[in-house]
Amino acid sequence: MRDMKQPRRPNLVLRVGFVGNRWGPASTGSPETAALPAVPPNEAALKAALSHVLAVIEHQLAVLATDASDRGAKRIREFFSNEAPLLRLVTGLAEGADQLAAAALHDMAVIPGVRHELAAVLPCDAATYRQTREAWHQPDFDASLARCAFVLELDGLCAKPQPDTPSAQERRARAYRAQATFLLRQCDVLLAVADLGQTGRAGGTLETLRRAMAFQLPVVLVDIAQCFVHLVQPTDDLSEVLARGGDADWRTHLCEWVSTLVAGPDLEPLVGGGQVPAGNDTRHATATRFLEEYFAVASVPPRDVRNRRVKTHREWLWGVFSGWFLPRNRRRRSDAPSDHPLLPFADWRARATELTYHFSGLYRGAFVLNYGLAVVAVTLATLSLVLIGLSHADGPDAVTSLNRKLLMLATLKLACILLIYRNTHSANHSGWNDKAIDYRYLSERLRCAFYLPRLGSGRPPIPAKAQFTSRVLRQSAVDWLFEAMTRDVSPVDVGAETRPAASVASQTLRVQPAQVLEQMQSRWMASQLDYHRRNAVQMRRMHDICEKLSWILNLTVIAAVGVDLLVLALSVLSRWLPESIQWLVDTLHHQSPWLIFVAAVLPATVASLNGVRFQTECQRLADRSEIMQKLLLRSMERAQVLAKKIRQCTANPAVDIGSWSSDVLLLGEYCARELVEEATEWSVLYAKDIKEP
Repeated sequence: MRDMKQPRRPNLVLRVGFVGNRWGPASTGSPETAALPAVPPNEAALKAALSHVLAVIEHQLAVLATDASDRGAKRIREFFSNEAPLLRLVTGLAEGADQLAAAALHDMAVIPGVRHELAAVLPCDAATYRQTREAWHQPDFDASLARCAFVLELDGLCAKPQPDTPSAQERRARAYRAQATFLLRQCDVLLAVADLGQTGRAGGTLETLRRAMAFQLPVVLVDIAQCFVHLVQPTDDLSEVLARGGDADWRTHLCEWVSTLVAGPDLEPLVGGGQVPAGNDTRHATATRFLEEYFAVASVPPRDVRNRRVKTHREWLWGVFSGWFLPRNRRRRSDAPSDHPLLPFADWRARATELTYHFSGLYRGAFVLNYGLAVVAVTLATLSLVLIGLSHADGPDAVTSLNRKLLMLATLKLACILLIYRNTHSANHSGWNDKAIDYRYLSERLRCAFYLPRLGSGRPPIPAKAQFTSRVLRQSAVDWLFEAMTRDVSPVDVGAETRPAASVASQTLRVQPAQVLEQMQSRWMASQLDYHRRNAVQMRRMHDICEKLSWILNLTVIAAVGVDLLVLALSVLSRWLPESIQWLVDTLHHQSPWLIFVAAVLPATVASLNGVRFQTECQRLADRSEIMQKLLLRSMERAQVLAKKIRQCTANPAVDIGSWSSDVLLLGEYCARELVEEATEWSVLYAKDIKEP
């Protein structure tokens, strides 16, 4: 078992993506630049509006991070590190509104305790992108690029041949759409400056705005004409929002947005001194215990003097029991490639994984122990009856000896019942099952974070929640924690292996889609396929063996009852039987208590086996793993087809359309969604307490 250290708490980070209309001088002589609108006459008002929006966000981050006595602030601050909160603005560094937003961030008065950061997502490498810009814009581009904390470079083809060609235009359109796709995955809220009267271009402001709403991102929209600020939620009708004009209370609503994004729905602090919603304190207390245990409780799971995890007796019991149902050729460690850990997420996932094994082992071992103790208790009770039935000796010594035996059996039986009660109480009141589900869900989401950030994605897909169930575990605290982690990790933290040997700056991340696709296929998908194959075999064998064993035991009970009836019938007819047979009948009759013993103990064993089958949901888990194998094989086939297409196109630049990172990202998100939603199903399958047998 590997040594573990407590993971660090994430930093408080809010990422604001920016898109806006392009504009520039109409007299540069370039046909493309001449088609751009000139600098809007209200440019100063637009900059003031952008500065105001960013200042409201910055102020709310400062409120959430304060160490004052405000209860709401303390609710949030305790979950983050001691680093100052960070406001990150991510743009495409294009002409016009992008430069205006970068200037607004640069010129803002810094609130003590809040950091600013400018970042960029470019459709291609920075040098090529700069060459495609007009000469009048290049100095501004260079200045903004130098201020960027990181630059995410995609693999698009943005060259502008003279004269231009349809294929070059198609490549650029694909590159700009990929740029918009990745920009949306680097932000938590989108800030847009748009002229709603324009038609829009590929990857442009209006297209990105609509894609943001479909991607479940809230949008702060500033219209160029009147500089009104509109807050657009993903479920809003855009036309209806714009028809209402500017939102007079947008500052208050934006503060609420920031609080919800940073704090999460169950951890949201009070804004403006409002009342605590019903049930919020209870949910907050549960979330606090979960987060404190994850970050600060080093004694869970227990460790030895070398800080290595030690299995509890319940974990050991489950390991032994479940190991019986693996074929011999699968009991050794799998040779399938393991996941390729991404350093910023490695400690977080290792902690979530060990807690998953710990609490799932506790929960599963607890109900196996309960059903085993139930069989022992029934055995002891029935054995007492057998001893009474077999006792024919007279005298005080014989009675005393029998009473001693019965007292010992009764004591052991009482001990079993008390252990069952204590075991059930510990499992249910300590929430072992709920914690196992939560940590497995977090671990699976962090597994996805080993791969998608290598592509430049900072927003792994949100899984669909189970609907229409009577009891579904709320995982909003887990979702909040994962989202806080992904906000904290920037592309510059992803790892040195993804950076080229020479780059514009050390903060440059150059996306390598073919390399990441190979890792996704050979490690992520392959390791998960191997897991589900093993799990399907193990769970199927558990179901089949328990079912077959129950059938055999039931037949044994029927046989024991039949023999007992036969002995009774022969006893009634013994006067007409020969003496030799009468002696045999009398002997069997005296041993009949053992037949009663078998008839009583074996049904209890059958009931326990059925209870284990019900509690483990082994048949449904086997079915689910078999379905996951089909989905993973389908994803691997898609990955092979895409990898072949990338190789063929990149080998022939004449037919290469570029921006393959977008295709790989969509495939990765599809796989991530399937795997994480498989984990969310545990909130339904395993949303059950341990029942006393």
